[in-house]
This record gives sequence, C-alpha cells and structure tokens, in this order.
Amino acid sequence: MYCNSQYTALQSGRKGGDMMKDATVSARVECNVKNEAEDILQKLGVPVSVVINSLYRQIIYKQGIPFSLTIPKEPKTLDQLSEADLNAKALPQL
Repeated sequence: MYCNSQYTALQSGRKGGDMMKDATVSARVECNVKNEAEDILQKLGVPVSVVINSLYRQIIYKQGIPFSLTIPKEPKTLDQLSEADLNAKALPQL
C-alpha cells in the first residue's frame, strides 16, 4: 500500500434538504494502522468515507465519543492471577 498520499474523506452536510458531501476531513495516522484498517474495510466492501461519516453521526447522536476512552487497569502479576485467569484464552492483539 502507498502511505505517502494524504487520505481525504468527505463528510455529509445538509443543503436545501439534500445530503451533500461538501466538507473534507484529513487526518494523519500510522501507516500500518491505515493499511490494516483499509484492508478490512475493503474486504467488507465499506468505503473509508462511510466509516468516518458514521463515526461523526454517532458522535452527534451520543453527544460524545461513542466508545469508552479509559486508562486500563494495571495488569495483575502472575501470583495475583486465579486458576481461571491462567486457563483463559488470550484476546487477539489489536
């Protein structure tokens, strides 16, 4: 994938009752994050601009960020883990 180009997505806006894509959103992201996300979206058949537009709509609907932004708890040390913790399957790394 080509990473030196700037990705531009269009944001929907209202003009005369019609939905017009008339605003531009630009963001700088890590190349590998961009590539992985775009590969997944391509497999799903969903354009990046649709995802960005959906995110913006959810921000408006929720009047905030539509997912939790928290600092994770400090990980447990090995001696603090229960037998169930030790036998649990690990979640895939994001």
